[in-house]
Amino acid sequence: MDHYTVTNPRNIIRGRDTRVLPAFNITQGDWLKQSQAAMQAFVGTDRSGAKKISNVLDCSPRTAENYLQGRTAPSGIHFLRALACIPEFEAEVRRLSAMESDMDPEFDRAAMALLQVYQRRGA
Repeated sequence: MDHYTVTNPRNIIRGRDTRVLPAFNITQGDWLKQSQAAMQAFVGTDRSGAKKISNVLDCSPRTAENYLQGRTAPSGIHFLRALACIPEFEAEVRRLSAMESDMDPEFDRAAMALLQVYQRRGA
């Protein structure tokens, strides 16, 4: 039996071969660039982009600047907050994990704003 032609069961999740997922075909450097691009798309041309990200993620402005410069990518609690609050970041994570949704970042942002207004009014 040739071990290289048989799919390793450890690479199978829910009937899918994980080696074909985009997340298994990128490097750490690629992830930093893709995370940086998502953060930059979120702030657009805003000159105070680091402060905007800092406020959204509740992190220091220096940490946010590192995300925008591509030196580091969010991890831990900042990853979870970015996933929940930055539609462009969420879209990139979903794309890499092959869990894309039909919602685009602009629609997701508008839906999130509507939900916040609804919550502030006391539902």
